[in-house]
Amino acid sequence: MPIPVLPDGPRSGRLVQTVGLHRDPLAWLRRRQGRFGDVFTIRLLTTGPVVVVADAVLAQDLPAADPALAHAGAARRGMLPMASPRSIFGSDGDEHHRARTRVEDLFALDAIAGRREAIAEIARAHLARWPRDRPLRLLPRMRAIADEVFVREVLGVCGPRAGALAASIGGLLWTPGNPPVTIPGPSDGLAGRAVDVAYRRRRAPVARLLEAEIADRRQAADPGRGVLGRLVAAERELPAEGLVEELLALLMAAQEPMAAALTWVSLRIAAEPSVAARLHGDGGDDVAAAVVHESLRLHPSAIGVLRRLTVATEIGGHTLESGTVTMVPIPFVQRDPRYHREPDAFRPERHLDPAWSVPEHAMLPFGGGARRCLGEPLAWTQIGAVIPTVLSAVTLGTVGPRPEKMVLRGTILVPRRSGLVTAQDR
Repeated sequence: MPIPVLPDGPRSGRLVQTVGLHRDPLAWLRRRQGRFGDVFTIRLLTTGPVVVVADAVLAQDLPAADPALAHAGAARRGMLPMASPRSIFGSDGDEHHRARTRVEDLFALDAIAGRREAIAEIARAHLARWPRDRPLRLLPRMRAIADEVFVREVLGVCGPRAGALAASIGGLLWTPGNPPVTIPGPSDGLAGRAVDVAYRRRRAPVARLLEAEIADRRQAADPGRGVLGRLVAAERELPAEGLVEELLALLMAAQEPMAAALTWVSLRIAAEPSVAARLHGDGGDDVAAAVVHESLRLHPSAIGVLRRLTVATEIGGHTLESGTVTMVPIPFVQRDPRYHREPDAFRPERHLDPAWSVPEHAMLPFGGGARRCLGEPLAWTQIGAVIPTVLSAVTLGTVGPRPEKMVLRGTILVPRRSGLVTAQDR
């Protein structure tokens, strides 16, 4: 059988490519595109070859290819080996359809919007504990808010257990610094086994709390509210460990992207006082939404839309065989000068003025197709609750003369210094 021929790409070793992509993903991808064109192959430490499709037009069918022509779950598990194949994030086909439809209505805008004041109250409690007049890192603090929101308002856990669970989740994926490597799985040699041991140790307290909550709800006549109540009601016979695996993958998918989005929007406000003034002014919801859209265009949370092809597919003159993993690099296509005027400039008006004409296929902050982010309504509600709460309490200031560069951690784009700012009481 002939070996499939992949598009050309960099010839440097996998470690060199992995480090380059993680340390400066946007610049690294731009250099590769300049040399190899819009379709090229990269090779990362633990994922094998990944075909990057860097033109929004060539890539526009890939987000919608799942499930008929491609699978997102298999591609994601290659990047994040701890993602359960039973979960919404890591499953495919009928399994994904079952997992998603079971809880989809709980993430709908009409179900989430009523929780806005509760989310704001959680944010106010956290803000009261932020240090003032000295540098602080936004990313871990936004993650703490997102964790508690997820536990209380999405899972539906109440009382003392909610606080303990939120605190335990906070340590599950947190890694100091910005390691410029992909996440190895248990089968990836000594490094993979070491990472798996560390993950299992961090996972244990989260799992214990979730299992206790599941046991309490199974003993009650009513399984309770939230995603946890829905899963307990639907999976009466499934061992608690199986439910925990589904829930862990869901919370991991919800934790880091939300924290990153809140951090990037806040950093933009800190860097440009005029943005805060516009949000406090009379521009209304349209201006606020445009500011957030533009922040997420320049700094999306996720590195790319990942798909593993299930049929041979032609893209940009290249025939990609079944099994090929493809990536549409979100930060690249959202700054592509072919589709965005002044692509690196912060211009919220591009989302208000039809003359700017932002093409839909070149804006992918929440992915697309059947695998478009389930939590998008939650993200908009949370941003709409947390950011005004921050602005009403403190004035954020930048630390250092230059904006923080995007770096890649896992599959999430975060500020290199984790969002270093100062906060002064307003």
